[in-house]
Amino acid sequence: MTEEFIGSVKEIEREAEALLEQARAEARKILEDARKQADEILSKSLPMDEIHKEQEQILQTARMQAETMIEDARKRAAVHRQQAASRLDEVVDMMLAHLRGDSTSG
Repeated sequence: MTEEFIGSVKEIEREAEALLEQARAEARKILEDARKQADEILSKSLPMDEIHKEQEQILQTARMQAETMIEDARKRAAVHRQQAASRLDEVVDMMLAHLRGDSTSG
């Protein structure tokens, strides 16, 4: 009985060692495949020049659009200032006419 127990323990240990060795071999294969893929990815020349060109083009387009928007806003502001100035003159004239007692302007 003891010999059977010892034999079965040794058999379990051999199976465990075989499984462990198999797992190690699979792990080595997985790591080797990962290294190959990483080397392949790193060895590929990524089109960074194209990316930088596209990035610069996007920035340039954004700057041009921003400048256009700013210029349009300046033009609209100038029109509003001009309208406000002409209305201010009109209001001042009306107030002066009222103070003078002109009844024809009101």
